[in-house]
Amino acid sequence: MSSSTVTSKGQLTVPAEIRRSCGIRPGTRVDFYPLPGGTITMVPRTRSAAELAGMLGPTDVRLTVDEMNDAIADAAARRV
Repeated sequence: MSSSTVTSKGQLTVPAEIRRSCGIRPGTRVDFYPLPGGTITMVPRTRSAAELAGMLGPTDVRLTVDEMNDAIADAAARRV
């Protein structure tokens, strides 16, 4: 188990073992998610938005901007 102490400025050093296992390097952004019971999950953002392109695979659906706007308007109308 690794542990760390919060400084008087509210800073926290992530132990080297954890940084290595999560791929955290200088400049890596980290998100914190509070969970019920006082647990907090830390998730490093190790991918850029550009790296996510194509992540879900190819699609055969091709829509125009007008078709997308109509679909959004239809979905919004159903939510009322």
